[in-house]
Amino acid sequence: MSRERKISMNWQFLRCYRQKPGRILDAPSWQRTLSGGIAAFVVAGIQSLGWFIPAEEMVYRTWYQLRGPQTWDSRIAIVAIDEAAIKELYGTTQSRQTYVKLLQALAPAKPSLIVLNVIVDEPAPEDVALAQQMQVGAPTVLTVAWNQEGNLKLPNPLLLQQAVGVGHVVNTAGADGITRTLPPEIQKIPALGVASYQAYLQRVLGSQACVPPSVQVSLGDGREFPQWYPACPDVLSSLPHPFWVNWPASKSQIQEYPILDVIRGQVNATAFTDKIVLVGPIVHGLDILQTPYDRNSPASGVHLQAAILHNLLNDNYLRPIALQSDRPLNLLLYVLGGCLIGYGVALRTSSNSVPWSLRRQLVVGVVLVGGLLVLSFVLFQNNYLLPAIPPIAIYTMIVGGEVIQERLKMRDRLRVSEQQLWKQAFYDNLTGLPNRALLLQRLEQATARAKWDSQYQFAVLFIELDRYKVINSHRGHSLSDQLLVAIAAKMQASLETQLNPKAEETGLQLFTLAHFSGDTFTILLENLDSLDDAIQVAEQIYALLSVPLSIDGQEVFCSVSIGIAASATPWASVDAAEATESAESLTPMGLDTSPYAIYSSLTQHTGSRGGRQPEMILREAEIAMYQAKARGKVPFALFNRNLYREALGLLQLETDLRRAIAQSDLNLDRAIRRAAFYSDNPVGGFPADPSALSTMSDPPPPWSDSKVQSEFRLDYQPIVSLVDGKISAFEALVRWLHPQRGMISPVEFIPLAEETGLITSLGWWILREACCQLRAWQESFPQAIPVTMVVNLSAIQLMQLRVKEQIQLILHETGVDSRYLKLEITESGLMENVDATIELLEQLKALGIQLSIDDFGTGYSSLGRLHYLPVDTLKIDQSFIRRTTFEEESWEIVQTIITLAHNLNMTVVAEGVETPEQLARLKYLGCDYGQGYLFAKPLSSANATTLLMTNPQW
Repeated sequence: MSRERKISMNWQFLRCYRQKPGRILDAPSWQRTLSGGIAAFVVAGIQSLGWFIPAEEMVYRTWYQLRGPQTWDSRIAIVAIDEAAIKELYGTTQSRQTYVKLLQALAPAKPSLIVLNVIVDEPAPEDVALAQQMQVGAPTVLTVAWNQEGNLKLPNPLLLQQAVGVGHVVNTAGADGITRTLPPEIQKIPALGVASYQAYLQRVLGSQACVPPSVQVSLGDGREFPQWYPACPDVLSSLPHPFWVNWPASKSQIQEYPILDVIRGQVNATAFTDKIVLVGPIVHGLDILQTPYDRNSPASGVHLQAAILHNLLNDNYLRPIALQSDRPLNLLLYVLGGCLIGYGVALRTSSNSVPWSLRRQLVVGVVLVGGLLVLSFVLFQNNYLLPAIPPIAIYTMIVGGEVIQERLKMRDRLRVSEQQLWKQAFYDNLTGLPNRALLLQRLEQATARAKWDSQYQFAVLFIELDRYKVINSHRGHSLSDQLLVAIAAKMQASLETQLNPKAEETGLQLFTLAHFSGDTFTILLENLDSLDDAIQVAEQIYALLSVPLSIDGQEVFCSVSIGIAASATPWASVDAAEATESAESLTPMGLDTSPYAIYSSLTQHTGSRGGRQPEMILREAEIAMYQAKARGKVPFALFNRNLYREALGLLQLETDLRRAIAQSDLNLDRAIRRAAFYSDNPVGGFPADPSALSTMSDPPPPWSDSKVQSEFRLDYQPIVSLVDGKISAFEALVRWLHPQRGMISPVEFIPLAEETGLITSLGWWILREACCQLRAWQESFPQAIPVTMVVNLSAIQLMQLRVKEQIQLILHETGVDSRYLKLEITESGLMENVDATIELLEQLKALGIQLSIDDFGTGYSSLGRLHYLPVDTLKIDQSFIRRTTFEEESWEIVQTIITLAHNLNMTVVAEGVETPEQLARLKYLGCDYGQGYLFAKPLSSANATTLLMTNPQW
């Protein structure tokens, strides 16, 4: 169906659809509500698998980018242990002394709290001094950790007794590397930031808010340490698990001082007065982590503890508003929420309202999703974390399912409507047969296929009821209509009986019976083996309708006239004498000489296949029908054309070509012996021992006196090296000397040989003759520089079986070294079946045979495959060389081909060289070889031998 017709049909359907709103979506609301619950259940399962984590993390980062950085709490300061400090102070065993000096330096500033974000679990001699300084200085919070075995690593008891709290530094990084959460407590030990906050509350508020530590926690190994966190129980109980960090800003915006500057007194003491001082490393590779603001330059663990303190001091940590789908109650809430969304979708698609268009659904969906994202961002700004992806996923699944359901139902309705409209547009209401429009469509397809498929044949039968108008006027329209129905049914049944077995066997469409107009029918016959098939159908239809029909008890006689036009109709007005004369001219070849056989044979060789329009073919069939009607008692007539004699001449040329090949060296006796040879060697087709060929009694070589005269001969055109100007090869070119017509151009008979398949036999004859001539030259001039024989190989030969074995056999028979044989394949022929051709060429290459691409630049080959081809030479088509005289652009093309070939380690031959200027330019461009009339025209064997004797140099 044409695109315009489809659009028209769709438009008619949509008009019907708009007139009946709400009829497509007729599912009850409870089904959509249930689908919402199922979608929520699926989303909950996906969330439990962690598939939404990357999307949620992307939203998390986006919210930080939109919100922008905030100001760090001024009560927090960091003393950074940087790389300089590690190199100077931590290269010895006096590392604890560094902390003693730091506490001494901070003591005059009277900070509120000192947090050591370093692990001091191994006892050291300096621990006594450090404990004394912790006692007299600001309250200190220490860090604890776990080893790989999971055992707790505590500081020295001396230090532990002087600390006001301990905390862990465990954190969790997301899939994108950003630290978002951490456990607020592990094994009853709070996070370092939480412990610091508790100690700060105790320091600032005193007994009003916190109770001094009094509870001991056992470690299981006999040691105990105070449990600080019960002193302020409301802190941990109010924190979410896990604790979500609300990063205020980049690490670069917090108050941070190098530890060496603090120890040396280079930092004003007021910078630490009444502040929480965190001490920790900021060295790259040591306790590093990423934040939403620090991805390229990671932060450190001390910045994480500072962020926790900032969140707790300002009560702005993130409070997640999320349901964990792995809990039964929360999963139930998930499903109920999905049901609610599904019910909302069901309300807008209620059968009492007009269904929304796809565009409106998309707009509403985008608005709702955007609204949910805006709500999530507003909550984020207010320190609440609302996951946006699961609700969006639930809504998307529900709405997506609805849209798909709507489109599927609309498609079903559209399909039904299209089928009805199709039947109305392309089938006859009276007979139920295809009408003229459908016939023309199928005939158009047939003509299009006939253009590219040379084996495809079709024919059109134009059938007219002779006395229909008389019957219609005398017996009325009702009986005439019944007569048309009865005739249509009989012809349909007859065609099915005759052609259906073949159709079922081949799986091909063989006929279309159409009611063309009031009293005419047409039959399109496809996939014909020959014209005889169409003639046989015409004879059967004529005989079928020659019998009277019984209509409403009345006997009705209605004869028919039939005209036939085929996909290739070369025949003209031919009487019996002319057909007989044509048959007699073909009798010596033993061909079928019946007129119908002549017509059938002619249809295989005309060059007008598929060249006519469908209306023209119908017109030709109608004209033939009138010819049959004019002749009287003739059952049918073939369309007459003046091209008959021309087509007959083409058939005569084929006959002569077959006769000439039969008289050549490839005679029937030799073909039989070779067939027997291959049948005796089924594996590979070539014996392991080539000496076995010596048992074959070959005919004398073609250069001997007993050579059988042939109408074909080979001319040889030299190919000259442009480096030294000497002959390097000869190309073998076939010529046909016809007994009556004289010399026939290869342009005339080579295409015919390829079309009829005769090129295979002719090609092997050419190869053998060329090899024989090469062997003769090698024996006559043993001291001369060996020349190469270039032979064209047809694409049809490449598709034959045992190509390699046939070439091996010819090389063995003639005694030619495979290194001096070069086979040329046209570029277009090479591209017909690239993969199989490459495999064959690789086999030939393995034999030592040289390979060349002929007429390069004219076959639209794929340059992407060129470097896979095992070829040695590219031959530039002579059309490029001839145009170089007038067009400078052609030289650019030639230069491009030469560069391409040399880059692929190939040589280049330029054919059609006719002037010294062309020769000079080709040498300048680096072309390897030249061929053309400037050096020599194609020469006979004798003249080529004379040329070799003179050993010319250009």
